[in-house]
This record gives sequence, structure tokens and C-alpha cells, in this order.
Amino acid sequence: MFTVGKFYQIGDCPLSCCIKALRLIMAALSPVAFHSFGTSHQIVLGVFLLTAITLILLTRVGVLRVVRPLELTLALLLLLEWPFNLWVAWQYEMLQPSNVLPLHLCDVAAFLGALALIKREPEVCELLYFWGLAGTLQGLITPALTAEWPHPRFVMFFVLHCGVVLAALQVVLGRGITPRRGAALRAISWLAVYAAVAGTMNFLLRLVGCKANFGFLCEKPPTASLFDYLGSWPWYIGAILPLAWVFFSILDLPFLILRRRRG
Repeated sequence: MFTVGKFYQIGDCPLSCCIKALRLIMAALSPVAFHSFGTSHQIVLGVFLLTAITLILLTRVGVLRVVRPLELTLALLLLLEWPFNLWVAWQYEMLQPSNVLPLHLCDVAAFLGALALIKREPEVCELLYFWGLAGTLQGLITPALTAEWPHPRFVMFFVLHCGVVLAALQVVLGRGITPRRGAALRAISWLAVYAAVAGTMNFLLRLVGCKANFGFLCEKPPTASLFDYLGSWPWYIGAILPLAWVFFSILDLPFLILRRRRG
């Protein structure tokens, strides 16, 4: 049993009180570990597929009065995910470089997703398409996650990953902003820039004793993933860009054929 007085103090904002209450509830529950393709994961994937199909179909048939508010809502969720994640980490006393700085690839993709939905610039949409479907989609299928529903970490993880992939599918398949000639090469170039920035930040933070692993460049994810098939550290790092180029080429292939047919 717990009472309101144990977590509410004068001056606390409603969100803080809700999080404190949730912490007490979660502490009272038996901890349950997340399992890939368990019930909660399957439900998330099913809801995601249904949402993606519905949004794309609504866009294709021209129901833009409904679609535009949904796009802007999704963009807002993607923009708010990092601040909310930061707030919850603070409340749970789990602040560390890995969740203070939005430098994981999926964090950057979330900002790209919001910008693509709001502005619909071809350059941003192309980059989101390749990064979202080649990178974030893998995180959606093989989540680097240990917290189970209804833990806030579970919720934020899937809001981020589902949101990025949904935004990528929407701008390309729904809005028809397809990759142009050379888009895959530009995407791999920006990925190399990201890797350089993430690697530099990892190095600097570890110099001062902070554990950072942006881009999973210092160690593999703690859960099963594609990285497990690329060898041990540091050898798997050398395989990331070539493998990404393979994925990007496959993703670009339908549009390459379409561009050639159009001349």
C-alpha cells in the first residue's frame, strides 16, 4: 500500500507526481523482462502495421484533412520523445551520457522524421527513408530493450522506433517523395559523418570516465541483433558502412527501376 502523501509534495507539477506514482507502482510489481516477439512486442508490431497501412491509404486517396493533423501529431511526438526520455531518466535517477545527449542514430532519425513530416524537403525525406528503414527498422524488429510494458522505457522506445519508420514510409509511399538519383550515396556519406561525430563523442566522454556507446561503436547492443553476425569489436565496425550500402542499394532498387523507366 502507498498513499498520495508519499510521493506528492507542494510545488510538484502534475507530470512529476504521475511519474513518482508510476515509480511506486512499478516498484510494487514483480519485474518482468522484455522478450523479442513476446506478446507485447507482437501487439506493438501489429498496431504499427495497421497504423502505417491506414495512414498511407488515407494519403493516397486524398483525405488530407485527416492526414495532415496526424502527420503533425507524429512529428510532435518525435520531437518530444527525447525531452520526455530525459525527464524520466532524471526522475528515475538514471541520467547518463547515453540518454542525456540525443546522439544515437535513432535519436537523429527522430529529428529527421519530424522535419520531413513538417517540411517535406526531398533531401530530408531521402535520408529519413534510408536511415529509418535500414537502421531504425532493425531496432523495431530486434529491440535493444529490457523493460517490459508498461514501463516508460518500453513506451518511449517504441514511440521513437515506430514513429521514425512510420514517418519514413509516409513521406515516401504516402506523399510520394521518392529517392532521387544519387540518394543512396548521399545517405551513406551522411552516415559516415554521423559515425565520425558519434565516435568522437564516445572517445571524449570515455576520457572523462563517462560510459558512452553512441552508434554502438564501442560495444554491441546488450540484446540479440544483426551486430552479432559481424564479428567481435572492433572488427564489426568496419562492416557497418559496407553492410549499410547493401541495405541502401536494396531500398533504392525499386526507385532506380522507376527512374530508368521514366527516362
